[in-house]
Amino acid sequence: MKVDTFFQNFELLTDAPNAVVKLRDLILQLAVRGKLVFQNNNDEPAKILLNRIKAEKQETYSQKRVKTIKSLPPICEHETHFKKPQNWEWCRLGDIIHISSGNYLPSHKMADDGQIPVYGGNGITGYHDQNNINKPTLRHVRLNIL
Repeated sequence: MKVDTFFQNFELLTDAPNAVVKLRDLILQLAVRGKLVFQNNNDEPAKILLNRIKAEKQETYSQKRVKTIKSLPPICEHETHFKKPQNWEWCRLGDIIHISSGNYLPSHKMADDGQIPVYGGNGITGYHDQNNINKPTLRHVRLNIL
């Protein structure tokens, strides 16, 4: 479908049953396939970027700032569900980020007047007055409590 045709028929698309969900899924599928933006062949190849990220991660391990984890298995062809753009590479999330379940904070060290929530497996278990994370962090908590 051409872009002009898409926008000319946008109202028809949005009025269809489950249109928003289907449109969201379509946009996500196009995004992960690299079809929403122009692919610039002058961009740094993903393989070089991934190697640089892995080197930085290894440096973090060698400085003992985080525990070393076992290397992850390479991605097999049966795990890929579409053809990737030319300069893209498949990788596992654990290859490029540090995954942690956080630091243990016993209840006796929590602060009643703290402003920072402490999360456990079932949600907020208390509050603390100091952050134990000092860098950008992606937080995922069970039960959609964020």
